[in-house]
Formats: sequence, C-alpha cells, structure tokens
Amino acid sequence: MTQIKNQNTAIRSLQLKGLDIAAAGEILRDNGLAEIDNSETLIHRYQGNPLWLKSVANLIQDLGGGVTELLPNDTILLPEDLKDVLQQQFDRLSELEKQVISLLAKESQPIDRAKLLENQIIPVSDLLNALQSLSRRCWIEQLGSSYTILPVIGEYIKGL
Repeated sequence: MTQIKNQNTAIRSLQLKGLDIAAAGEILRDNGLAEIDNSETLIHRYQGNPLWLKSVANLIQDLGGGVTELLPNDTILLPEDLKDVLQQQFDRLSELEKQVISLLAKESQPIDRAKLLENQIIPVSDLLNALQSLSRRCWIEQLGSSYTILPVIGEYIKGL
C-alpha cells in the first residue's frame, strides 16, 4: 500500500482509532451491559475496539458479574473468541515480528527506539522494518520515539 500511496495519487489510507465513549457505550448497552459502573474505564482498557468490547461484554454478561467485580484494577479479560482472533493475526506475523512483540511485551513502559536498537539480537534494519510493520498492523503504538504494545495484545502475548 505504501508503495503506491503518495501525494500524487488518489490512493489514501486511514488508520482507525478506537470508538469514543458514547459509541463504545452503545456497544456495551447492545450487549447487555446497560447500566454498568466504570464503563469508561472498560472502554479505555480495550482501546474502544468494537470487537474487543463486544467480546468482553458477552463474557461479563455470561458470567453474571459486574465490571468492577470481574475486572479489578487493571485486569484484562481475554475471552476465548478474542483469543482466537488474536491467534489468527499472530500466526500471520513473521518470526522477526514475533521476536519484537516479545521484547515489547516484557516491558511495562514504552521503550525508546534507541534502547531497542541496542538489543544486539536483531539487526537494526530488520528491527526498524518489523517496528514499521507491527505499527501498521496496529499491534504496537508509536509514542514519539518510543514504542509500546497495546495492553490487550500484551496480555495475549504473556499467555502464549
């Protein structure tokens, strides 16, 4: 896509962000969580991702608990259907991308690019290409010159 996308063509790309609180709240209501405490916390924890929110809402409803009870502190639930989706996406990653994801999953804070480049395991060019690919696939976020793994993805990776 990047090879054919430039300012002189009609081809554009748009990276979607998570839903806002109102739209994500509708998903929770549509999935049986009409009046829940901490809905904003739940929405932020799952980055407003509609699929992730629907999956966790169904699990919470099936278990008959409340959000506060089932998701204390910063707990992230990974229902089986969500794990299946993440597994399919993870299987499409190259071995190099899986290595980079593992490096990022071990850290609780964003990692500076300079620190990543010092790793001595992955050649610099390969590491930069993997970071670019993972960022495009929305498996990691770039925050200035630092990278971090999405919390849901991190939880999934830790469970492998």
